[in-house]
Amino acid sequence: MEDVGEPLVDINFGHGSQNTNQPDANGNIVYQMSGIRQRNLSGLELRGIPKQSSIGFLTLLEAHRYCEVGNFLKSPMFPIWLLGSETHLTVFFSQERSLTGSESEREKGLRVFKSHDQQDNDFITSDQLGSVLEDLGLVSDPEYVSFMKERLDQDSIGIILLQSFLKEFFPGEDSFTDDVKPFKAFHCNGLGVREEDGAKKVVYTEGLASIEPSDFSHIAEQQIVSCLKTKWTGVWLEWQGKHIPSLN
Repeated sequence: MEDVGEPLVDINFGHGSQNTNQPDANGNIVYQMSGIRQRNLSGLELRGIPKQSSIGFLTLLEAHRYCEVGNFLKSPMFPIWLLGSETHLTVFFSQERSLTGSESEREKGLRVFKSHDQQDNDFITSDQLGSVLEDLGLVSDPEYVSFMKERLDQDSIGIILLQSFLKEFFPGEDSFTDDVKPFKAFHCNGLGVREEDGAKKVVYTEGLASIEPSDFSHIAEQQIVSCLKTKWTGVWLEWQGKHIPSLN
């Protein structure tokens, strides 16, 4: 959503232009890079992609909390992700196909719940529960909905928390990232690496990615790790050779 007069390739820096909007956690609502949620712009309804994409997208701007990328882009059909920084796009990929797959029931539940959570408060009103259950294809007759309202809103304050909802309807289904085994990964930055003779060479950097139980073991965090953590919370990377990949 850029000005029609803007070039597709930046004149000064040579990077490709980037769309101003990104899908949110629902996979179908657009956030602007400013971090302000937009659902309707002067009568124009903005939406993201409606289904799982072939390749994925992650951005450092989400790590900085300027935007949020939806699950349909974070979990593509193939283990290939475009990584966005403030000014550049690079590629992160793996041959490990287990990193991708169909949307889990818990992920679907999270997506549908958030589609009813208009302000990203991580809760919905009790009156919205029936619609959420109906959208998920779960039991949604009035008697059952009334029973679940009382069960999930025991203090009768009129809201249902996201975590309470997930614990009730998807027990034991934590984020799949806890089950990810160490995997070989690759990164490519099209800008290349400067060699001793001054020439630039485009290279693929190989590394081993692992998911760690703690997020506090690495104080000086690599920029690329901050980006990847928007998908895998405890990810860490050990790169082969002396070159540490850059997102810029």
